[in-house]
Amino acid sequence: MTASPLESLLGGLRGRRAMASSRPVLPPAVVAVGAATLTWSILMARQAPCLEDASLQYSAGCYSDITALWGWRGIEQAQVPYLQADLEYPVLTGVFIYVTRLISGVFPGDRMVAFFGVSAVALFLCFLGLVVVHLRMPRSEVGPAQDRGWTGLDRFDATAPPDRDLRWAALFVAASPLVALGGLINWDLLPMLLTSAAIWAWGRRRPGWAGVLLGLGTAAKLYPALLLLPLALICVRERRWRDAAFAVGGAAGSWLLVNVPVLLATPRGWAHFWTFNADRGADLGSLWLVLEGLGWSLPSLSALLAFLLLAAAAGLALAYLRAPVTPTLAQGAFLIVVAFCLVNKVYSPQYMLWLLPLAALARPKILDWAVFSIGELIYWGAVWSYLAGDLYAGDGEPRAYWFAILVRMGTQIWFASRVVRDIVTAQAVGGRRWHA
Repeated sequence: MTASPLESLLGGLRGRRAMASSRPVLPPAVVAVGAATLTWSILMARQAPCLEDASLQYSAGCYSDITALWGWRGIEQAQVPYLQADLEYPVLTGVFIYVTRLISGVFPGDRMVAFFGVSAVALFLCFLGLVVVHLRMPRSEVGPAQDRGWTGLDRFDATAPPDRDLRWAALFVAASPLVALGGLINWDLLPMLLTSAAIWAWGRRRPGWAGVLLGLGTAAKLYPALLLLPLALICVRERRWRDAAFAVGGAAGSWLLVNVPVLLATPRGWAHFWTFNADRGADLGSLWLVLEGLGWSLPSLSALLAFLLLAAAAGLALAYLRAPVTPTLAQGAFLIVVAFCLVNKVYSPQYMLWLLPLAALARPKILDWAVFSIGELIYWGAVWSYLAGDLYAGDGEPRAYWFAILVRMGTQIWFASRVVRDIVTAQAVGGRRWHA
């Protein structure tokens, strides 16, 4: 049996009878970092037209909040976020924006281009960090049960070389077309790095650090807080009360450390993020936008969203507590975050990046990754065409855009169903995890 060209680079499954041909030609880190660099180079080349002509931001699909908000949130004047200018992002993202703006000020020439360049470099470092974290992810946090071979209670052998699923999980992130298309829409790579690092810390049996990283991630973007639910369910199922206390305490402590100084300095500025999202109606990419377009009235949308998210949380709790084998944090993380994305008032194009690392950890399989990516790419193309005014039918209704929203939701639900199947059919046989 001969290895495929890609497996020759990445290496095949390890085992007592592993063939010499399955050994990687290049170290996995070299392949993954090289792929990440190529992905980012494509992304930078794609952004060039918008730096020269902002009118192309929708037609060329190179829109970025980094440049779009330049003159709108006090960034151009280097105003202090929250204190001198309102910003609809959590505090740590505001700090990230402010620091990159200060650094860009030392460069001559076009200040907006300098700010974009410094931001792109900083986010590229976050992207590389994300890929490295996935390369070092414990086997216990990668893939469905039959691929992990770990009971959840044993010590992980940190000296063992990574197996194939770990390399696939890293490569699925490093070479993702989703990053090449959407990596610079917003500042989301910062919370993505912190979220994956929290899963890494949890897999390494460092619950306090996992909590600290989740708290920092939540201080940069709200969705990392959702991971506290599957983390708590793992602790309840395995009676790991001390780990739960360390994780929750670390998350609360790091979040408060970042937020309290801003809250005390400017309560109204700090609260702007929360009021901005609470007052938002049905917006881009959401099911509610489709329903409103079809004539459905949704007067209590916020209450409906809260109910649906609580229902999803209850379903996740039932799956975790009744599963034959304890699911991983990554599996629960994907399920609760995708539930949030499905019911949320808005699905901005960059939200696909939130799901990418979690999907790669929960199910690092080519078919699943491809279906998930295709659904996101269809929506990505449709949203820019919609904003450019190209998807309206003769009666003025954007039915093609609505269809793209439903396609994206369908692929997300399909991927989630595969993860749920992994959870409910897993069995522990002979101290190892397998599918029934």
